[in-house]
Amino acid sequence: MAALTSRSAKGGVPDLVLLEEISEDAILSALKNRFANDAIYTYIGNVLVSVNPFKNIPIYTDAHIQNYSGKQMYESEPHIFALADEAYRNMRDRAQDQCIIITGESGAGKTEAAKLIMKFIAAVSGDSHAGSKIKDQLLKSNPVLEAFGNATTNRNFNSSRFGKYMDMEFDYKADPVGGLITNYLLEKSRVVKQVQGERNFHVFYYLLQGVDEGTLSSKFSLQKDPSKYFFLNQSATYVVDLVNDRELYKEMVSAMKVVGFKDADVDNCFKLVASILHLGNVEFVAQDDAHSTVTDSPALSAAASLLEVDKQTLIQALTFRTVTTREGNISTPLNARQAAATRDALAKAVYERLFVWVIAQINNFIRAPEKEARHVIGVLDIYGFEIFGRNGFEQFCINYCNEKLQQLFIELTLKSEQEEYLREGIDWVHIDYFNNAIICDLIENGQTGIIAMLDENSLLQNESDSDFHAKLKAKCKGHAHYQTNTIADTTFTLKHYAGDVTYDSVGFIEKNKDALFKDLSRLMYSSQQTMLKLMFPEGALADSELMKRPTTAATQFKRQVNELAQILLQKTPHYVRCIKSNDQKRGGLFVDELCLHQVRYLGLHENVRVRRAGYAFRQLYSRFLDRYKMLCPETWPLWESPEQKRQRTDAVKSGKTGILAVLEMQKAAFQSTDQAYQRKGVEKILSHLKLGQGEYLLGNTKLFVKQPTTLFALEDLREHRIVGIATHIQAHIKGLLAKLRYKRLRAATIKVQSNIKRFLFRRRMQKLRMVYITYLAYVYQGKQKSTDWMTDRERAFVNKAFFKRVAVTRVTNVYRNYLRRRVLRVYRDNLVWADRKNTYVQGKQYKMVKWPEIKVSWCAQTLTLLKGIFEGWVRRKYRSYVTAEQKAVLELKLRASEIFYGNKITYPRTVPVPYTSQRLGELVNPKTEKHLETLKAEHFLPDETLICATAAMKLNRADFKGVQHCLFLTDKNLHITTSAFKLKQTLPINALSAVTLSPHGDSVMVLHVDLKELPEKGQKKGDYMFVVDDHVELATKICVNYEAKTTFKFKLRFADQIVVHVKGGEENVTFAAGEVDEISFIPTKKTLAIALPRSKINDGTKPAALVRADSVLDGMNEAQYHKFMEGGTLPRNFDFKGKN
Repeated sequence: MAALTSRSAKGGVPDLVLLEEISEDAILSALKNRFANDAIYTYIGNVLVSVNPFKNIPIYTDAHIQNYSGKQMYESEPHIFALADEAYRNMRDRAQDQCIIITGESGAGKTEAAKLIMKFIAAVSGDSHAGSKIKDQLLKSNPVLEAFGNATTNRNFNSSRFGKYMDMEFDYKADPVGGLITNYLLEKSRVVKQVQGERNFHVFYYLLQGVDEGTLSSKFSLQKDPSKYFFLNQSATYVVDLVNDRELYKEMVSAMKVVGFKDADVDNCFKLVASILHLGNVEFVAQDDAHSTVTDSPALSAAASLLEVDKQTLIQALTFRTVTTREGNISTPLNARQAAATRDALAKAVYERLFVWVIAQINNFIRAPEKEARHVIGVLDIYGFEIFGRNGFEQFCINYCNEKLQQLFIELTLKSEQEEYLREGIDWVHIDYFNNAIICDLIENGQTGIIAMLDENSLLQNESDSDFHAKLKAKCKGHAHYQTNTIADTTFTLKHYAGDVTYDSVGFIEKNKDALFKDLSRLMYSSQQTMLKLMFPEGALADSELMKRPTTAATQFKRQVNELAQILLQKTPHYVRCIKSNDQKRGGLFVDELCLHQVRYLGLHENVRVRRAGYAFRQLYSRFLDRYKMLCPETWPLWESPEQKRQRTDAVKSGKTGILAVLEMQKAAFQSTDQAYQRKGVEKILSHLKLGQGEYLLGNTKLFVKQPTTLFALEDLREHRIVGIATHIQAHIKGLLAKLRYKRLRAATIKVQSNIKRFLFRRRMQKLRMVYITYLAYVYQGKQKSTDWMTDRERAFVNKAFFKRVAVTRVTNVYRNYLRRRVLRVYRDNLVWADRKNTYVQGKQYKMVKWPEIKVSWCAQTLTLLKGIFEGWVRRKYRSYVTAEQKAVLELKLRASEIFYGNKITYPRTVPVPYTSQRLGELVNPKTEKHLETLKAEHFLPDETLICATAAMKLNRADFKGVQHCLFLTDKNLHITTSAFKLKQTLPINALSAVTLSPHGDSVMVLHVDLKELPEKGQKKGDYMFVVDDHVELATKICVNYEAKTTFKFKLRFADQIVVHVKGGEENVTFAAGEVDEISFIPTKKTLAIALPRSKINDGTKPAALVRADSVLDGMNEAQYHKFMEGGTLPRNFDFKGKN
């Protein structure tokens, strides 16, 4: 929140809601001030405004991603990462679908904003192997889409010429699992014509500059010079500054391979792109006013070769048109102008179908499995409002889409405001705003709308644009948002929310029809290239089917826009409003007039006014308390509830009075969920500051502040108070540092003094020792015991040492005993408590203890004996806590070790998994729970005891297809049910003759059935094949149960090839390594081949021993057993010995 309340940081308020004056000029001035300080992002509540700086600003690094991850939007400076994090956390924590709507005119930075959002979400989401692959595919789809859908315009060197909506799909862990892309209104007219200073789609230039000259000539019959091609040379613009087409070609090809395109598909794409360039160079010669012919040129031959169609058929389709009448088909010749238009129509159709195919392929590669995708984050990168010198059909559709999005934005914004007011118990204040529903109705009304009239004229024969204009003028005359110009003019004006736009109706009918002659469709369908053939499925239709009324372009776009609106209404929206700072693409230049125009048509003023109509600022009580608690003595330093105060008192009594303890108390108070007590704390602050009742309002969980000036006053008081607090803290820290320095100096002084005293004492003792030795020498030599030569001190020392010589042995023994006691005390004081928390087993309390590793060389043997005695006591103590149920689980684990260790590669990962009797997972839900209880009551209870219930995928005997089933193992039978718990088969335990598994990393089990033991003839179908995730546990329990019931040893086998006996013969299941990433099932007649990755193949190498099954429990200390029973792993050298 500090970032959102600072008026000085980065040149002004970061949230336009906090402006003191609400006007377009004030909004523009605030954006300009922030732009001058490289603060290109600004909030309007939860809406992000982004101004394109046209220069690199280092605010998108990994460090910035980490800085914005997991934080509230108001805790840091406005940023695209903050909005992306808000959407991701809402999806993850609240399980709600999200969408991010990015709007703005061409060159405002929409595409870059979308890529930054995807980059952030990819960085903060899960990092599993599968998730990383999906993230790479999602990110790499951008270069592919930009190559085929973006172009250089006078406004933007990388302008998106289509609308894009991408759903990023996530699983229940909020890890990415897939995506889905939807495109809107590709500007296909750019394929055949560009205005001065603009280029065709990027992919044409990538192909010419990226492919080496030899390949370009031999494979595509192209030259590197783009001026050689009519579809590229009309604008005389071939090279763009700061754009390297060669490098971008490499990036595009690499991205296509990462996404999943095969090399053959990439080559076919480039062949179609090259064929379009050759089509553009096909020329027509007029024979007369009604006939024309194609000039036989290399371009025509190259186009036919690349399209893989017959050359003469191509010429016929370009110069003649087949018309179907009641009398039959009539072939009508085309003049040179019509033939050129037909050529252009074919080129546009091929490119549009190619673009749609590319997106469809990307969707196939990144689409998540239906069961995995739980929630989505949608990113809408759509064209902004367009007002040009001449506005045609494309601008009409684009502006209609923006009207719908603006209508949706206002509705959702007001709805969000109303819901928050209702949630907080505050009366809703009516807000006047411009409702553009009347404009949307004028355009899309089913009877009298402009699109309806356009469709009506488009479907009539010989109707022209002037007829459409006349009808429009007659029916819309008098509408408040429609205006007709001069009588002879073909233009009309619509009063959009962003301003008046004049449209030229010339070309509306032709572009709305968007028809492709059936000759061209059938020609493309006749291609030998499968990919191209699939792009034109209508080429296979009969004439009668082709005569059906086609869907017009406007109606199709209207349907797409309405579907998009419905999608967005079902998600929680987030908005990014992009503004282009200048038309010259100059870094750091902010053109007021241009930006004010965008502020107006983006509706920023309206947005601020709606947000400010009620209350300018709102904040949760806990956050407000945390920020402003220092302004009131009663709430500083802690505002505690009685329960929190009691906890702090207990902590003080227990000795936790340090800084860390205080910080823990503050965190607990901040996270308190007692809304009533938090509200009381807020009231204390507001009462102490003597704020008027009209300046704020208290909701159920939030404080609402009316004017920004009130918030700024709070910030000023807080900054002033923080200075005093900082001074107080500095004084205490300085005092603490002085005390610490004094203690260090005092300790050092004492250390020096003690060392000096020790040195002097040792020197004196050495001198006395020499005197004593000299005296003893005199005595032993029989000389007189004279001490006259000694000083008084030396004489006293010698007499004392001589007469106490007898006590040396006794003193030595006493000292040695002291050393022994000292060692034992050291071991007692250094026993390691493995778990500092008390643990309860069967109501008994104990702590797990570990013998300390302290080396004492002179009594090592004694300590070794003591360690053995201690460990024996621990084991005996621990075994007394183990229950019969826990022992039974251990015995099952031991049996599994005997069976599977070294025989099944999946066994080691099952060791730490506790065994349980129920593993049905998501199959048990409120809908199926009743069926499960019925199944148990009718077939299990009370005669049978349930041992294991697990989900399994049953492989059919006929075609090996998997069907979800459930297996219920009891002490008497194995029951097979459907996933809805409907009983299908009951197999007695003694009817199971064997179980066969492969030694590899799969989960396939084959249950061999002894048909003689089955009671009913209808049940004698043969062996069963299942895919069971918990196959180790199930097989172990079947084996133990069978041996307990029949007293015979159960046959549990491992083999690379399994023979399955079925009614009427045998089937084979084989396992082998393959060049696959995942386990693949390859069914053929009577055989199922299972291909496994080489990492899942059992090469015969046994893993380090996990369990040696000698007996139970002895040798395991308390920590090991407790960890094992809670799902941990056993030590590699563990050995069970002894009995409970």
